[in-house]
Amino acid sequence: MALEGNVLKEVQDHVSDLTCSGNVCILDAATGAGETTVQIASAMMAGQLLTLDRDKESWDAWAQPHLEQAGLIDRVEFLQADVRDIPLPDESVDLIVSDATLSCLGVYAVDTLEEFRRILKLGGRLVLRDLIPEAESDPLEDNIAGISWRVMKAADHLAGEHHYEEMPTSWLRKRLGATGFEVISFEVVTHRRSASESFYSEWTEFDWSAGITDTALRSAFQTAQRELVDRARREGLTAKTGYYACWAK
Repeated sequence: MALEGNVLKEVQDHVSDLTCSGNVCILDAATGAGETTVQIASAMMAGQLLTLDRDKESWDAWAQPHLEQAGLIDRVEFLQADVRDIPLPDESVDLIVSDATLSCLGVYAVDTLEEFRRILKLGGRLVLRDLIPEAESDPLEDNIAGISWRVMKAADHLAGEHHYEEMPTSWLRKRLGATGFEVISFEVVTHRRSASESFYSEWTEFDWSAGITDTALRSAFQTAQRELVDRARREGLTAKTGYYACWAK
């Protein structure tokens, strides 16, 4: 995912103002395909941008080429690490931006918030943006996002792997306070967004059932995945649910 709408402008404006002094450190956690890293780097005037992800292959294949193409690679340092155990000193970061990360962690999101609190400087800012649970989105009908989440979760569960879990916004607010953050603003966008044809093509190429060893089960999930994408294209169902955007300090 990448930042969009008001939160993109707010983050880039804050990054531009913050980096005017030069001696600042910004962390993008986690890198993914590098879209958010590019958005942050393009707004920097000076300073240091760290982008962190445990998946080095994704960095090599997607994020690094993306930054090189944008002419921004010299502004970025990649850290291969887990967001639950960040290899940075206490109170060493001025701004943390985390887009579509907590939903990847499920029960481990608490550990990550505690790490964010540990490394953030006093007065520093934390920006969180992620998908909201299906029940918080509107409308509920014709929801390809909800269906896709359930299929992927089931596949991961059968493979014995951790699965994605959207965080209820009420839980996140309480957890931020319990961790020691003060919520500055919390925006919830409930409307669904349609996906592009390229998005559906990526869904077709990515095998959600790759971790399932049982041949019959894996075949069944691959069939379900193809039918889901075909239905989305045919009926024009939305592929992305709503999201929240939170600023905290």
